[in-house]
Parts: sequence; C-alpha cells; structure tokens
Amino acid sequence: MIELNQRPNARFTVELHFWEELTAQLTELDRAVADWIVWQEPANVDSAFRNPLTTVPLTETVNQETATEGGDDFSEIEKLFEERRIDVAAFQIEKLPDAEQDQKLSNEQRYPILRLKGKLALEQLKFDEAVRLFELAYELCPELPQARINHVLALEFSGDKVKAFDAACQLFREGERSPSLLTLLVRTASNVVVHYLGSAQREAFA
Repeated sequence: MIELNQRPNARFTVELHFWEELTAQLTELDRAVADWIVWQEPANVDSAFRNPLTTVPLTETVNQETATEGGDDFSEIEKLFEERRIDVAAFQIEKLPDAEQDQKLSNEQRYPILRLKGKLALEQLKFDEAVRLFELAYELCPELPQARINHVLALEFSGDKVKAFDAACQLFREGERSPSLLTLLVRTASNVVVHYLGSAQREAFA
C-alpha cells in the first residue's frame, strides 16, 4: 500500500474506521436494518414489519425497563450499560443481593437483579449463563412484557428458534411493538422458514 501511494500522480487516501465508530453510525438506522447488517440474516417477515422502526442503539441488546417493572430503580446501572462502562456495571451488579439464594426477597425484587445479571452475561458473551438467568427471571415474573421478550431471546440463544419465533409472534398478536421484539421476529423468521421447508421435503420423500 505504501509503494502504491508513492507512485507519481497516483496518491490515494486510506481511512481507518473502528468498530465502535461503525456501531455509532448504525444506531442512526432502524433497529431491524442495523441488525440485518450485523447478523447478515434476511428480513423475511410480513409487510407489517417493513415500516420504519423507532431508533434504538444497537448496543442495547436487552431493552431497559421502567422502574415499575422491577420494583427498584436500577437506572444508574442501566446508564452504565448505555455508556459502555461494562466493567463498572459489573462491579455495581456484584454488590446487589443474591437473587438466587436470598429467599427474603420478593419475586419483584429478585427479577430486576436476575435480568441485569443476564444482561451482563450477554455483554460478556456468556450466552449459556445469560439464557439461564433470563429464564429464571421469566419464571419469577412471566407477566412482564420485558421478561417475555427476554424469554424469546433465551430461546433463540438456546438454539430453539422455532419456539422463539412462535413466542415472539404471540407477543406481537397481543399488541407488543417494541423494537427488540421486532428485531427478534426478523432474526428468527428465516430460520423458521428453513425449518418448515426442511420438514416438507422430508415428508415429500418419506
């Protein structure tokens, strides 16, 4: 490259871009579009999902909840996630009560702690642990929309994308329209199509 740039009348400029910089620009796109660019999965979804979505930072893998969906306000820890200060968030989460062992805590108190620990595990690429924690949180408060969305995410990461898509569709039929849910529908839809096409082929040759 240096030799090429030294040729007479043939100079060119090389621009270097870091992933964090690209991610910041992806947040200007609709969530489903940005997710498709990153995960390289086709958006084989119904036309209902083709309308522009609300812009959500790509780094927010798991949406924030309102304080009423967890009992306590963990907005400071959520802010640390937004600012990508994951190590500081991990330190703060370590100081929280043990939601798995402390039986004195109510389900409403245990839920947000487990959810935050699941979110941290996801950031640390500990997918099995994230699945376990999200499912524990879902069992405590299965009526919360965010718990149900995280349950869909857990199903996806556990490899059962057919069940994940079915659960996401149920939420959509009930009126849920959050960007996280629509992204999950986009990500799991193509896998479901492949699954059913494969089943149809097996039946055809049986």
